[in-house]
Amino acid sequence: MNRCAKCSKSFVNGDTKSKYNNLEYHQRCFVCNTCDQIIKHSFYALSDNEYRCNDCQQRLAEIITCSACNEQIDGSYVQYRNKTLHATCFCCEACQEQLSNVLYVENNEKPYCVSCHIERFAKLCAICQRPFASGTQSRIFNDRSYHIGCFRCFRCGKIIFGHDYKINSEQQRICQACVETQ
Repeated sequence: MNRCAKCSKSFVNGDTKSKYNNLEYHQRCFVCNTCDQIIKHSFYALSDNEYRCNDCQQRLAEIITCSACNEQIDGSYVQYRNKTLHATCFCCEACQEQLSNVLYVENNEKPYCVSCHIERFAKLCAICQRPFASGTQSRIFNDRSYHIGCFRCFRCGKIIFGHDYKINSEQQRICQACVETQ
């Protein structure tokens, strides 16, 4: 006597059978593994004896999971470097500040809030210790970088960027006017 491929019970006269892959099932045993409803029409085979109805397959195919926490995304999300993340999971690599609604900077393919990026990667002026904004002109002297406004004469404080200056014996910058008044 034939048996059901799912429950291994015999078929009784009058049992409605479902057949798939040369196997027979009681109709009540041939159910979706997601919603437990009897599969009557098209379905997806997940593995041996595991099937999903068309409705559940379509619904589950639309589910997006977060690359950071692996949880399902229901609301807003962020696309970053071919990854989909909850807006709350898109955070600064250093301080974990949420970045979804703020300006951020990328370094080595990782996102950073502006302040962490400056703290970790920005070149700083040797005088004021503030970072150089993108596109800011600077002057390099003795392997140290200076803002134009910080590159001044040691004696009078005049900005000497673009002007003649001399270096005294203590390696200090002196403008031409101060050199001439010595």
